Amino acid sequence: MVRAFLTVRGGRGDDRRRLTLLGIGYPAPNGLGGPPRFAGGRAPHGLHEVALDRAAAHILRVGIRDTVWVNGRAAVGSGLTAQTNLLATQFVFGDIGAAGPASGIAGKASFLAVRLTPGANADAVARTIMEQFPDVVAFSRAAFVANNLREVSAGFLPMLALLGILGVSAATVLVTVLLYSLVEDRRAEMAVLLALGAEATLVGRGVVRQAAKLVTLGGLLGVALAVGLGWSLDRVLPTVPLTFAASDVAEVLVVFIVFGIGAAVVPVVRLHRIDPLEAFRP
Repeated sequence: MVRAFLTVRGGRGDDRRRLTLLGIGYPAPNGLGGPPRFAGGRAPHGLHEVALDRAAAHILRVGIRDTVWVNGRAAVGSGLTAQTNLLATQFVFGDIGAAGPASGIAGKASFLAVRLTPGANADAVARTIMEQFPDVVAFSRAAFVANNLREVSAGFLPMLALLGILGVSAATVLVTVLLYSLVEDRRAEMAVLLALGAEATLVGRGVVRQAAKLVTLGGLLGVALAVGLGWSLDRVLPTVPLTFAASDVAEVLVVFIVFGIGAAVVPVVRLHRIDPLEAFRP
């Protein structure tokens, strides 16, 4: 496999655009190192075809069977790849026979991919390769992916994490204030129940149960809207991929529920101080 940054130009008419993409040359079409998945089209065949990430194709305003120029060499887009958008850059895939000359490193390789027999231990095979070839560093697939993800995300992951924390914090404050205000607005109703002899504990349980229900329903509605937004962006603006991990959704819902119940509990704790006559005040 050959890996290099390549300049890709495309577009129609006067709308010519240029991008720097991470090029991967592999034994196309069926060799190791190709795209993980295709959103359309097929793998490149021969030296004059490439497969572009669909986000890069959107930016370049090109599609399948359109011509692009990779480091000045004309190539036809054979397919659009998915799961190959790194936000800061995207991938372009081609045959290794064309990737070498286009990148200026003909006759060399960036990586060698090894297909293991079924049942083989990847870590054990990696250790064996390094023992037999001391100048070679071998990685299992999991370790290689983890290393690349760490390298790619090192620049912007802290910023995204900060934005995520600020967003969740702002939403949590909003949920807390809304629930607190909602319970406070029901002081008269709670006073009526107390005046009629209802136990404060029973009233408190009802308020907390209702708060948890509202937060859960609101959170599920928010998840549905977020998924819908991600679906819409994926079709209108594929350069901004949105992914939703079940663990992240669960954590956010738990935070909302905990703080929402806490906001409802504060007025409930003060129930014993409510004067029953408050129920009859105008």
